[in-house]
Parts: sequence; C-alpha cells; structure tokens
Amino acid sequence: MIRLNINRLKKQDNKYLFNGSLFSGVLFFLQGDIVLKKKLCQDGIVLGNYKNKLFPNNNYLEINFDALIGDDPYYPAFQYFNNEKFTGIAYGFNQDGFCTDEMLFLDGFHEPKSAIDFFVSGEISSFDKDEDSFAQLFEWYESNFIKQVHLTLDLTDNRIDFEITKLESGAIRTLTIDKDYFENIDFFKKYSMFDIFEEKSFLENISANHDYLRLSRLGIDDEIFHYLHLHNGLEKLERLYINDTSLTDKSFKKLIGLKNLEDLNITSYECSLEVVNAIKEYNPNCKISLNTKEILKS
Repeated sequence: MIRLNINRLKKQDNKYLFNGSLFSGVLFFLQGDIVLKKKLCQDGIVLGNYKNKLFPNNNYLEINFDALIGDDPYYPAFQYFNNEKFTGIAYGFNQDGFCTDEMLFLDGFHEPKSAIDFFVSGEISSFDKDEDSFAQLFEWYESNFIKQVHLTLDLTDNRIDFEITKLESGAIRTLTIDKDYFENIDFFKKYSMFDIFEEKSFLENISANHDYLRLSRLGIDDEIFHYLHLHNGLEKLERLYINDTSLTDKSFKKLIGLKNLEDLNITSYECSLEVVNAIKEYNPNCKISLNTKEILKS
C-alpha cells in the first residue's frame, strides 16, 4: 500500500485524490511534527484506522523523523525531541511526501530498536529488530523476493547465527549457518517476525547457480551441500569460498566437475589434499587455496 502524508492529496466530493486519481493506501495526518493519526483509504474513502502489525502494541508518541535532533551532528549518541531523549515512533517522509521509514526509539538511543523501511510503492524493503537476546534483519527486493535474512540468537554461552543473501533471481550468494541453528529452530520461529528456513531441505528449491558463492560455519554439512548441488546447482560457479564448515570429502569431491570454477578457497581440515589435487587436475587453470596454502599443481 502506498503511504502518503495527507498534504500531498486533494479532497474532492469527500474523497481523497492523488495525482488526479482516487487514492488507496495509508494516509498520515500530521500537526506540526506530531503524527496525529493514520488512516486506511480505499478508492478515496477513509475506511478506518491503520495499525502496522509489526508494531502491535503501539501506544508511543509518533512524530516526523525530521524533528529529531541528535546530541552530535556527526556521531549522535542520543536523539532528542522537545529537548528530551525520545521514546516513540518516528516516521520518515521523502521529499514527495511518501512515508518510507518507521523507527522505534527507546530512551533516546540513537539507533532505533526496531525499524521498517518501505519502497515508494509501499512494499516493505527491510525489517530490523534488536532484542536482548535475539536480533533479526530481513531485506527484500522491490519485486518482493528475499534479498537477505540475518538472525542472531545470543545464549549465555553461545551465539548462533544464520544468514543468507540472495540475488533477485533467487540464487544464493552467501550462506552462513552455525551448528546449533536447526537444534534451536523453535526459538527462532517463535521470535522471527517473518517465515524462516526451518529445515536443511529448504535449499532443494533454491539455486546457487551464478558466479559467486560463500559458505561459512559448522552448520553447513554434507546434507546441505547435497541440496545445493542438486539439479546442477553449482555448474556456473566461478568463485567459491568455503570457510570453517562441516563439509567432508564427500562434498568436496563434487567440486571436481565444475568446469567454470576460476577461484576456489577452502578453509577446512576435513578436506584432503588428494581431493584438492583431483580438482586441480580436472581444472588446472583454477586458482585453489587450501588453508591459506595455494595449490600450484596436482
């Protein structure tokens, strides 16, 4: 839904118009720097109040983000509104009146506790929320395809990360999975605001078929690599970086037939020199490094 400051619309016959057409979307009514109300509008008619589901318990003061003043013009530690550290929601509007940001600030801290960004079309572009023990970042392309997911769970004696970045085509660019991610999936599901990757088989229908791929952390094992390798999913790779995973020679042997591979960097004590030499023999022009040592010839 398009999200607009009310001052960008015209009212005619009790209906709201934008650029001469009946408006459908969210209207923001401001008085000075204060956001007084937000209304859902369909075909120019106001239907009722708008409440963002990502801020469900919103009893905060709501203002225009431009009204916030940092305690330092370059590196603010705190944000102030009316000379007080700001707690509330600040809405960012671009020069054309489109609302493109919603940010929750607590106790004036300069970084918002939660933030939602929108494209001008009204489609969500990112959601970022940082709680005491759980942080989540989701990003989308304007086509509504996932661009990035980064989840972090901080336990007393352990930190668990999951991160995936993708091209708009859907191909994976980077994948980071800590070893305890799937064992703690119920916790991730409970606190994530959007759907997450719950099983290793999620990769079965996701391609890695482009020029670059980086795999990291011990949660990436032979089963995950099996799904990545399905349907010739790695055949177009030119650069592959594998860092501190749980992959064994069972997976590394599958790299032997990648004829387009130009740069292979492996950090692993589970990968044998025999397999690396076989990769080099098949593809002598590929630059290969195993545990920082370059493999010059098979």
